[in-house]
Amino acid sequence: MRIHFKGTNYELSPEISRFAQKKIETLKKYVKRKDGVAQAFVNMGRITTAQNTGKIWSTELNFDVDGKRFNAAATADNLESAIEVAVSEVGTELEKMNKRDRQLVRRGGSVIKSFMRGFQT
Repeated sequence: MRIHFKGTNYELSPEISRFAQKKIETLKKYVKRKDGVAQAFVNMGRITTAQNTGKIWSTELNFDVDGKRFNAAATADNLESAIEVAVSEVGTELEKMNKRDRQLVRRGGSVIKSFMRGFQT
């Protein structure tokens, strides 16, 4: 998995980069194929430099896997919270996609099985 970081109005520290990398690595379980290449593009930083309190930290996460892109954006009081919210949103989207794919496979198998029952003598 490749992870690309970018800081906006903020110089990314190694601690924040490691924290974000650890959180994004949890999304690896949703990648179907082990050889499938997943990429994450993370844009973290301050929304404004004039304000010092409130929801001034933002995280935008674009996660590319199996030819599909999943996006999430979050703002919070601190950068760690914004990262956690964005990763959680992408994880929810990936889980829905995997559940939908499993459901389609099962439904297709059920149709084939009922079709084959019609040919039994």
